[in-house]
Amino acid sequence: MGSGASRTRGPKTPQSISGSTLGNVLKREGFRVDPDGMAFIKHVLTHKTRGWIGRAIWMQESSTLQHEHLLISVFFLNERLPPSWIRIERMGDLEGTRSQEEKDKAELIFHIAPQREQLTFRRDVVIADVVPDTAPTLRDLANLLQIIQTTSPVYSLLQYNCWFFAREVFHNFVSGYLVEGVRKRKLIELCESKRRKHEDALWRSPWRGQVFTGLVMVVASTAPQIIIPAYAMSSAILSRYNRIKLKSKTGKIRLYFEEYRKWWFQ
Repeated sequence: MGSGASRTRGPKTPQSISGSTLGNVLKREGFRVDPDGMAFIKHVLTHKTRGWIGRAIWMQESSTLQHEHLLISVFFLNERLPPSWIRIERMGDLEGTRSQEEKDKAELIFHIAPQREQLTFRRDVVIADVVPDTAPTLRDLANLLQIIQTTSPVYSLLQYNCWFFAREVFHNFVSGYLVEGVRKRKLIELCESKRRKHEDALWRSPWRGQVFTGLVMVVASTAPQIIIPAYAMSSAILSRYNRIKLKSKTGKIRLYFEEYRKWWFQ
């Protein structure tokens, strides 16, 4: 497993730190702590690992790609056991280090530590922070991650990327485990606002969009009367296309997770 913000830019991903309660529980169950998030999901669902989600923090790195990830606290009913922290994120193989067959698959990277500060950097920014009113279980988290990865298995720099992943996990936590009210409404609005910005990321976001725009402007300098109107039209078309693709995918994820929750609470 590689590390780093989407494998190329930004600070390296912090590694797992031994000594956490969750890490010890997983080891007792025979799981070798590994950055492979899908292995973690499979283990939790197979062994029905106990644990509850106490808090979810949506983070953004201060890096050129503005990589986003989640920090999630896991607690146990035995109050003598301190909570653990998970860092979970989606990455792609932008350096081309994997084989042609594997390079399009989205990687789910997973790390555990006793303390939140061990899994992040001082310059990282908190986008949103939620303590659920009804604590989801570790298995609920594993099922949500599996739904997202199954529904969108391919990594795309401008669509099904780290932003998409972090936002969908956070959105489903908020919609599924907060009671109706002002707090829930504001967090849902934040998720939707971030989704709209994501739709326009091709030409407006730092690094990702500015590189694209810069290349177009260089080309446009040779024939501005043709290139600039064409750029405006293509930008609108691409934004519309991005909006349709993201809306379709997020709709499926939210439907599948809601069906899972209804089945579970029957």
